[in-house]
Amino acid sequence: DFPEEIEGNLPRIEKLGPWDTSNLSIGQGELLVTPLQICQMTAAVANGGYLVMPKVILNDSVEKTKKFIMEHPNYLVALVDDKIVGICEYEKSIDNKMLDYGRVGALYVLKKYQGYGIGKELFKKAVNGLINMGYNKMYLECMSGNNTINFYKKYDGITQGVIDFP
Repeated sequence: DFPEEIEGNLPRIEKLGPWDTSNLSIGQGELLVTPLQICQMTAAVANGGYLVMPKVILNDSVEKTKKFIMEHPNYLVALVDDKIVGICEYEKSIDNKMLDYGRVGALYVLKKYQGYGIGKELFKKAVNGLINMGYNKMYLECMSGNNTINFYKKYDGITQGVIDFP
């Protein structure tokens, strides 16, 4: 998806000197990464080591996004005045311990459009999509402290566990 992106550079730890560590901690030195690579690394840590290959679905062209959605029916998009204001993605489980579960991988609504039922409709469509895929159980992750957890609790979501990030 990103033909112009170049490979990053992670220096070998045994070649680092005492000043290199302090330089690396503030983003200087031999470490070379793009913001997208940092996001992908952070997502892998949050997903327990599962590496998600990024896909750009929100872009300036609503028509291109609509075409992507038609080709990938597990992505839902909410439009207001032909502007993308919300997305939802659902899929089979990415957790080997939960293979009989469907998963809501993402649900986002722009802040300006929250409170109008857009998230509720996207969520309902995702649940119905998972049912159509043959799942009668689903899961999702929500970061501790994220108020979105209250949205899911309104729809009978229960907390199964909490993972603290360092």
